[in-house]
Amino acid sequence: MSQLENKTIIVTGASQGLGKCIVENILNNYTHTNVVLVARNEELLKSFYNSLPKDKQSRSLIIVGDVTDSNTTIKTIDETLNKFGKIDSVIFNAGIIEPIGHLNEPNYDIDIMKKLFDINYFSIVEFINKLLTTIPKKSPINLIFVSSGASTRGIDGWLAYGSSKAAVNQLCKQLNDEMFPIVKCISIAPGVVNTSMQKTIREKFSDKMTTKSHERFINLHKNNELLDGMVVGKVYGRLAVEGIPENVCGEYVRWNEL
Repeated sequence: MSQLENKTIIVTGASQGLGKCIVENILNNYTHTNVVLVARNEELLKSFYNSLPKDKQSRSLIIVGDVTDSNTTIKTIDETLNKFGKIDSVIFNAGIIEPIGHLNEPNYDIDIMKKLFDINYFSIVEFINKLLTTIPKKSPINLIFVSSGASTRGIDGWLAYGSSKAAVNQLCKQLNDEMFPIVKCISIAPGVVNTSMQKTIREKFSDKMTTKSHERFINLHKNNELLDGMVVGKVYGRLAVEGIPENVCGEYVRWNEL
């Protein structure tokens, strides 16, 4: 068995979209690598797991739970260590995009914005804290954050989402400055991937964004310019298994720059 492939990877938000594509890439391309799938939607998660061949099921572990629940975090770490004996990488993919809107609207939902930050940012902070205080202090680990182009530029109505991803970029930089090389991390924007989130943006938010901003997403879909999740997911899977190159540790990059 190759030492390169003898890895255990945790992927959050793994039941659908980019997270599911990342898991499939790892299981397909690294035949001795284990994957832990974490997601809130039990039906989708179990359906995905049950669709896998037996040999891939034996290298997989599913954890049903909300990433903002401390019990999910503890369960994920403990059950991963109990089943596979180690944790080499974590891909933080779970996230939501709502609320979409503007701060000059009287009904802008600050409580939903706080929930978004709990999912997109604070759940990651807590997971890393629990992880780094559980595993041996000299065990190197790769942390891979799914960021967004919205973290570095304004997209109309996307204050909450963009701000949370900018916070993730800063978390990545801070961890690198403080903990490299025991912790290696990278924040990667996946581009506009053909997922259910994109469908939601097209169908639900026309009245929450400017016409110009919303039409961009309509046209990307109409012109078949949305990215294939399996193509993008391969980048995340490769870095999780093969490791993050030192020259990009702590950096925010686009998926096609790697």
